Amino acid sequence: MKKNILIFAISFFLLSACITTPLLQVTPPQAMEISETDTFEQEPTISGTGVLSGKFTIPENWHSLQLYAFAAPYLGDPDGEGIFVLDDKLNQSSLVDTQGNFRITNIPPGIYILVVGPDADTAVAYRKNGLAIKLTIDADKTLDIGSIKLE
Repeated sequence: MKKNILIFAISFFLLSACITTPLLQVTPPQAMEISETDTFEQEPTISGTGVLSGKFTIPENWHSLQLYAFAAPYLGDPDGEGIFVLDDKLNQSSLVDTQGNFRITNIPPGIYILVVGPDADTAVAYRKNGLAIKLTIDADKTLDIGSIKLE
């Protein structure tokens, strides 16, 4: 009899562990339609971080795409050459609205390269005369780079 009760208890425990009720219902993200008059709400900033904002002239071949602006950390001599690392899951980023405006918030202080594109694999760095432009982000300040044209 004890053996049957033990088998029943173990079976009940195993079956009840398999039957779960969701504690949190997650709704999958929906496609976003952006109109010409949409602007993105400004995300609150974390103290000790900076903000990078501006406006792109969007290339013709990207007009139909949703674009992102990324703050990619610059690695190297601040006065010389270096590289930047772009990881869309780690780097701060922002949607670019249909007018080309962007605002990247909560960027830790440091030197960054502004990179824009539909995704991290096809994004391009903001350049002048063929060189990526290094931007210094300071704590609790906004760097507005104004209107820029992507080369």
